[in-house]
Amino acid sequence: MINLIHEPYFALFSIICLGILVGKISIKGISLQSSAILFVAMIFGHFGVQLPQALQQIGLILFVFTVGIQAGPGFFHSLKQGEAFKFVLPIFVMLFSGVLLSYIFKYAFDIDGAMQAGLFTGSFSSTSSLAAALEASKNDLTSIGYAISYPFGILGSVLFIRILPKILKVDLKQEEKDIQLAEERKTPPLSSANFIVSNKNVFEKSVAELQLYDLTKCNVSRIKKESGTTIVSAATILDEGDILHAIGIEKDLHKFELVVGPKTDSTFSLDTITDATSKRVVVMNKDIIGKRIAEVPQLTRLKIIVTRIRRSGIDISPSRATRFRYGDKVTIVVPRDNKESAYTLLGGVPQNSIDFFPIALSIVLGILIGQISIPITSTLHIAPGYTGGILITTLLLGRLDKTGPLLWSIAGSTNQFLRQIGLLFFLSAVGTKSGATIVAGIEHYGIKYFFFGITLTIIPMVVGTLFSKYVLKLNTLQIFGVLAAGMSSGPALVAANEVTTSNIPDRVYSVGFPVALIFTIMIAQFLALVL
Repeated sequence: MINLIHEPYFALFSIICLGILVGKISIKGISLQSSAILFVAMIFGHFGVQLPQALQQIGLILFVFTVGIQAGPGFFHSLKQGEAFKFVLPIFVMLFSGVLLSYIFKYAFDIDGAMQAGLFTGSFSSTSSLAAALEASKNDLTSIGYAISYPFGILGSVLFIRILPKILKVDLKQEEKDIQLAEERKTPPLSSANFIVSNKNVFEKSVAELQLYDLTKCNVSRIKKESGTTIVSAATILDEGDILHAIGIEKDLHKFELVVGPKTDSTFSLDTITDATSKRVVVMNKDIIGKRIAEVPQLTRLKIIVTRIRRSGIDISPSRATRFRYGDKVTIVVPRDNKESAYTLLGGVPQNSIDFFPIALSIVLGILIGQISIPITSTLHIAPGYTGGILITTLLLGRLDKTGPLLWSIAGSTNQFLRQIGLLFFLSAVGTKSGATIVAGIEHYGIKYFFFGITLTIIPMVVGTLFSKYVLKLNTLQIFGVLAAGMSSGPALVAANEVTTSNIPDRVYSVGFPVALIFTIMIAQFLALVL
């Protein structure tokens, strides 16, 4: 049994089992959940159990891949909305506070510069910056400082995320509602109304001839005539006294009123159309992803009207030029006889297997991009590394959705499965590695270095939280993403995801992490050369 515990496969799943059990323990409403695996792994590591380094790297690769693919659309939405700066600014504040503390420790306690550079990289849990600092210092003390401070760099960020809602005394459910309302205010919500056709300029003309969407940005789903209520098509002729049901934002509905005629309180629902129904379908058919509505002739043949699309938490009024994207929640009006065909056209045929080729290819591309080294000075070069390269690549591919026959986006259930597997592997491997060195490092160099590392982890997060909340007025969910990105901590992001169903932490992390990665590398090299 003693020999068996040192077998990597047995040790891995033993750590996962025990970690999950420990994670279920709740004290005053706070539980570690998956993060407990790190604690258990450190104990195993202290007693000589080690897992392969490749396991840690594979776990981190899978985790970063899932974040980038899922956050891609939201990332570019944040850039478009001009939110990137307010997410990056507190990261600069966190890093500056870390540099300031490093200088204080260096001169107040006479710490070797190479050791201090290692303490900084470990406290911010940045392996990429460790490599840069080692290159600059050429001193093993940098690795030792990293080994001492890194375990709490990971643990501290996870624990801080866990207890932050209690410290701030916030209700995360209410925070989710508040941020959703704030996003909806930026993009006016869609509404609908009925209009009487009374403008003589539109009498006896078809919907296609009038180009109603081009004029008003409103979609029309049904029409009530003397002969009865029917679904609107491009060939539908408007006659005086007809009543049209239109969908759009309020100002566009006002345009529609000017073009067609006044609003009416007269109501008529799809129930009055015995052969039609309205349904919401999630777009997953790779054959239509990336195509404009006008480029899908089956929509016309099946008499499907796309009335609205919910994307990245926002409802939009689609035009014929709107492209379908993976995961769009599309509201359609369709004849009942064509309902199943509509589901197949938009949602596709359910797949029982995962197409792993695009996943593997995007990771390969990300690793290659991560090798690109950008010279800043003759001695300072910056490379995003495989972590940064994969994140950058998947953000772009997640936004593209599809390239030719390759579908980059993946189903939510698949994403969660890969993310969980990646997390379990990463935490298990990094925990055993940290557990093997931390006690020996502290015993040899003194407990004070461990406390320096704790301070370098906690103080920047406290400063970043205060600056984010009281200066920038960020929501707690956004602060989660800022802290996880600023500390380069994937486990901290997971801790945030386990306490909220919102994707806001992922979106903020995807904006801030590339910036944090670049500047921690620069700062680590600077500290190693200057201190």
